[in-house]
Amino acid sequence: MYSLMPVRSTVLSAFMNTTENPPVERLLIPDMALTAAEYFAVNNNEKVLVLLTDMTSYADALAIVSNRMDQIPSKDSMPGSLYSDLAKIYEKAVQFPSGGSITIIAVTTLSGGDITHAVPDNTGYITEDSCSFVVTVISVRLLLTRSVRCLA
Repeated sequence: MYSLMPVRSTVLSAFMNTTENPPVERLLIPDMALTAAEYFAVNNNEKVLVLLTDMTSYADALAIVSNRMDQIPSKDSMPGSLYSDLAKIYEKAVQFPSGGSITIIAVTTLSGGDITHAVPDNTGYITEDSCSFVVTVISVRLLLTRSVRCLA
């Protein structure tokens, strides 16, 4: 006798851009992806995984836009608002009481393997180094939903 497990549908929603796209478009992509994730997590009670690549490219676009707005740059020519801008994105990882959740995996390209660069450094502070893996030139920081533990 076999029992049938209910089959859950899988939805893939991709928001993609490259460095050839205008910087303002690169700044909008994480918010657009997380808005779609919130829809599925809140309205459909789904567990949503958001893969954000590459947060260094996002930060570079942020630096370009802030430079054009005549803002004074800080470490590594990044804007002074980098920490709060990244935190605004990473803080969307959440477990909803209704059962839905958003888990974020943020990928950061290391410039020459330098983990002290502004982007991986700030990401480490924001996520409190929840889980991080360094693979040659790419550092992946796993932001877990607040109810899940990192299993190493």
